[in-house]
Amino acid sequence: MRVAILKKTDDHSLSVIKTLSMKTGLYYEIVETPFVSPDFNLLLIDDEFTPINSIDKLDNRLPSILFVTKPIFENAVIALRRGVKDIIQKPITAEKLWESISFVSPSLNTHEFEWIDKIVGISRAIQEIKSIIRNVAKTDLPVLIIGENGTEVDIVARAIHELSTRANGPFININCTSIPSDFIASEIFGKPGIKEGIIEKARNGTLFLEEITALSENAQIHLLHLLEKGTLPSEKGETPRTMDVRIIASSSFDISSAVKRNTFREDLYLRLNIFPIYIPPLRERLEDIEPLLTFLLRELGPTFGKKAKFFSPGAIGMLKNYHWPGNIKELKSVVEQVLILLPKDKEVITEDDLPLFLERRSEERKRRFLKETIQKKLSVDEYIKAFIETFEKEYTDKEIASLLGVTPKTIWDKRRKWGMLRRGRK
Repeated sequence: MRVAILKKTDDHSLSVIKTLSMKTGLYYEIVETPFVSPDFNLLLIDDEFTPINSIDKLDNRLPSILFVTKPIFENAVIALRRGVKDIIQKPITAEKLWESISFVSPSLNTHEFEWIDKIVGISRAIQEIKSIIRNVAKTDLPVLIIGENGTEVDIVARAIHELSTRANGPFININCTSIPSDFIASEIFGKPGIKEGIIEKARNGTLFLEEITALSENAQIHLLHLLEKGTLPSEKGETPRTMDVRIIASSSFDISSAVKRNTFREDLYLRLNIFPIYIPPLRERLEDIEPLLTFLLRELGPTFGKKAKFFSPGAIGMLKNYHWPGNIKELKSVVEQVLILLPKDKEVITEDDLPLFLERRSEERKRRFLKETIQKKLSVDEYIKAFIETFEKEYTDKEIASLLGVTPKTIWDKRRKWGMLRRGRK
């Protein structure tokens, strides 16, 4: 659920909205105009900061809720005439706001928003993906999803299914790399008169084929036949078996490269590529990290019995500095690690709570190192020795000396004294 807050609200109301965000997955954003993109589900207006009588017109497609300090009849009439659906007197509570949201837009609580709301982000790419999903879900055309490992292509596929007319039918997910190439055609499509294929379980629903480039040549022929004719292989002389199923496929790389290598049929690629959806890696949309963290804390916090609500700006900065080769799944793993070790009552996650491998920049490592040495009350010699042990693989002795503000000779003398000479030096 995506909520727009018009211009400003007070700190207490914002805190309530944040709390509700943690509990429900609601994502909020400050906007400057009541006319926002169709991806928003709700508009919140605080009469204290944006008086309703200063607004000429509201977007009638978007349900709105007005916060008021004192209920004034004249203002209430104006609000209703402007199109406001409900009015809440401040101070608001999470329960009161959620009740109002359920009242003005009951559909936000139905299952049709569940999977698409798990596609979290504020980047333009994510908003475009959601828009494509809503449009393509209305059709029965095949869809091809391209996204690196960990970008959660399965959630995109599931969202398409749940928003389609096949939502009440089965959703069958097959990772093509999990089935040996020699058997994949018969496992998925079956053998006429001998065995039924997995595809039978997806009848009247959706079949999602992950890593479709792992299909054997025979399986590719069967799939192309299904997409073009709507039938499955049959024995000679028998009537072809019809199959009513929607196909969604995914790949972790651009399939056109497999076509060029002649390992994937070009005609099948063109048939699947009618509605391509590209999911950019997390490193290319760093603005999505913060809303993802909010979502993951809301989802995982109760599981680990932790009260953490936010990441500090410093922690968010470190997370944005990392390159995330494992994408969202790796980010989720990091949040799980943090929550496991986090004190139960700690509400704000800081840099010190993050795993050490995230400290890619030497400045971050040095900052934490200095903080720890001060806490441990080390002597100057102990500090220098610990610093050398920590950073000697990253820096030369001259660089270490420069970082510590001493001469290179001091470092070399200390090394001789402690028996810590580098190889090749006596």
